[in-house]
Amino acid sequence: MTSFIITFIAGISTIIGSFLVFYFKNINKYLINIFKISSFIIIYICLVELIPTAIKLLNYNYYKLTTFSIIFTSFIIGFFIIKLFDFKTNDQMYRVGIIATISLIIHNIPEGIITYLTTENSLKLGLKMALAIAAHNIPEGILITLPFYISTKRKGSALFYTTIAGLSELLGAVIGWLFFSNLKISYLGVMYAMVSGIMISLVFTEIFPLIKKEKN
Repeated sequence: MTSFIITFIAGISTIIGSFLVFYFKNINKYLINIFKISSFIIIYICLVELIPTAIKLLNYNYYKLTTFSIIFTSFIIGFFIIKLFDFKTNDQMYRVGIIATISLIIHNIPEGIITYLTTENSLKLGLKMALAIAAHNIPEGILITLPFYISTKRKGSALFYTTIAGLSELLGAVIGWLFFSNLKISYLGVMYAMVSGIMISLVFTEIFPLIKKEKN
């Protein structure tokens, strides 16, 4: 139960990002800078945390060349997964919110699995990991809340999607609990690499064009 609670708290910290968005009444004034900061934090998480972790997890079962091939392939697949969510809308802000929510749900599930399994083995290490995850979930919460709030002007709608993304971390913990004995650590490596592709694609194909549009 302790592992579930810690994973839940780490995941639900996304809603702190929501309240930060709601707190600033003149949010449009800071829109471009908030998107820039959130985007660079996400790129940093992918390059410094997710991809190195994926390499480490895959190295348990594969040679380095095979690991590199799997990472590269998974990243490319993740990059093109964005195209699956290619729906027509005149509201680009709303589109960014939907894609951000989906990509962060996919990101949070393996993160929840690892947080749960780590806490089960070492409470101290699990707490450290949960704290780090909670810290980077705040800008992720901003990245989901901001486009929905700007697009719909509804706090409830923005908070709903942000909460769903946060709760997906707990879903990861449940998966870790149910399939603990059968879980192959290399699968998590593949998921992390794929998620990196999705998130970096989100930044370059959706958010950066939106920043350029807002500047104009």
